[in-house]
Amino acid sequence: FGDWTLRSEIAYETNRFHRSTQVLPGVIKANQWASVIGLDFQGWTNQFISFQWFQTRILANEDLLIKSKTEDIVSLLWETKFMNDTLTLSWLNLYSLDHRDGLFRPKISYNLLSNLDLTLGLDRFYGNSEGLFGQFDQTDQVNIGFEWGIN
Repeated sequence: FGDWTLRSEIAYETNRFHRSTQVLPGVIKANQWASVIGLDFQGWTNQFISFQWFQTRILANEDLLIKSKTEDIVSLLWETKFMNDTLTLSWLNLYSLDHRDGLFRPKISYNLLSNLDLTLGLDRFYGNSEGLFGQFDQTDQVNIGFEWGIN
């Protein structure tokens, strides 16, 4: 729709493992439905903005699950390019509507050669320990990497 793109996916996943309230083995196998609806905007030069809503529905007895049977997560990604598209700054935030926890991920990427990108990023988790992201609170990390392709 002009500068806007609307996307959607749906999936049925079998035999997924989920954290369980049972002491042993601590997980249960269950099928689940997963879906995502995304809205992207590319109307500004060198800018990309994406909003997504993810939902999963686990097909198991809710009493056995640590997390809710239905989980809703939203994401916001803002990416901007500089220096003739060789430098990319991105900001990603994933947020659980159910547990009020999330992941904040800023990243900088530099295209050093036509087939080599260098990256530096941060993963900052927040929220309570029962949430998907909050369980990793206090385990933030810095990422340094490269992506090399063969021309």
